[in-house]
Amino acid sequence: MLALGGVIMIQQLMERLVLDVVLSVVGDEGERLSLESDFDILDVDQLTITYIVLALESRLGLELPTSLEEARTVAELVAGAQKAVRENAVTKSLHPATNKMSLHSMQRPASKRTACRARHEPGRRPPRLSAGP
Repeated sequence: MLALGGVIMIQQLMERLVLDVVLSVVGDEGERLSLESDFDILDVDQLTITYIVLALESRLGLELPTSLEEARTVAELVAGAQKAVRENAVTKSLHPATNKMSLHSMQRPASKRTACRARHEPGRRPPRLSAGP
C-alpha cells in the first residue's frame, strides 16, 4: 500500500512540474491549462514544445527522448517525462558502478597550460611559454 501511495505522489509531482513549466512558457494562455489541454488549442507550436521539453530536461536533470516533442497534450508530456525518469532510475540501479565511472570519464586530464597555471599564485599571470629554439 505504501508503494502505491509513493507512485501516486510521484505522479502528482510530475504533473505539477510539467504544468508549471508549460504555464511559464505559454503565459496568459495558461488560464485554461489542464492535463487534458491540447497544445493546438493553446496555440503552442512545435518550437515552443521543444523549448518546453528542454526546460523539463533542465528541471529534471536528465535528457528526455526527442519523441516527447511530438506530444499533443499536457498529459502525454507528463506520461513521457515519467517514463524517462523511471527508465533513468532503473538504469542507475542496474549499473551503479557505470554511473561512477561516467563521472570520472567526463573529467579531462589537465593540460600542460592548466598545470602550469596551477603552480602559480592566484591572481598572478603565469609566465609566457616560449615557442622553443
